[in-house]
Amino acid sequence: MSYGADFATADPGNAPLDPVIMIGAAPSFWGAILLALLAAGLIGWIMGQYFARSKVDAAEAIWNAVNDAVKDAMKASTEALPDRAGNLKRVLQDRLGKTLKFGGDLGKNIEDLEKAIKGEIEDKAPAAPPVAKTEAGSKEAGTGSAATAAAAAANNVTIVSLCPQPTPAPAVAPVPPAKPEKRPMTTKEQNDALRLAVATFDDYWRHKQLRAADMREVVAELTNPGPKPAKDSHGHGHGGAAAGH
Repeated sequence: MSYGADFATADPGNAPLDPVIMIGAAPSFWGAILLALLAAGLIGWIMGQYFARSKVDAAEAIWNAVNDAVKDAMKASTEALPDRAGNLKRVLQDRLGKTLKFGGDLGKNIEDLEKAIKGEIEDKAPAAPPVAKTEAGSKEAGTGSAATAAAAAANNVTIVSLCPQPTPAPAVAPVPPAKPEKRPMTTKEQNDALRLAVATFDDYWRHKQLRAADMREVVAELTNPGPKPAKDSHGHGHGGAAAGH
């Protein structure tokens, strides 16, 4: 049997002319894919580390911003002190305003809750009404005291007074003390108050590590979902006592 010219180059051992790649692509292609995956993973890790550092550094950035405003107010002249103190308030409002508002409103409600749980209330006893004294009443009182002493000395002899008794004066209702009226501070009083307030705030804020740790703990608490609610036999979740019917 003879073959045509088309079969002249056929391998008598039926071996292929080129090796077959079982995965269907050249090794260089998969190497490039692998390198791309490694690069993507490295970029993701770097970005994760960056955002993690950003979250941690947020506490220090807030502390630094507030601390700069405090120091500016601490070293301000008398003329510049009101403006520097106002700037401190603006920085606090910009960097911690929502946190302070949430904490302030929450604190007031918790205080009311604690008072209700404690079950006690402060009652102010009403002041006793003053006794009105008249000149005639004072003389009569003196006469009565003398008569009592004489009766004791005379073996309890009863002495009947025929003098008409004076009409007692009506009781006078107690007048509540007037609330002190507010007035604007003098320049010196305001400067003294500002100096004291800024110095007190600085004494609290200057502990950088403590204040930064406080802020991080607040963030950690607000981002912690807490334990998962337990499920009953019907698969319904229970979120504790607050989730009861």
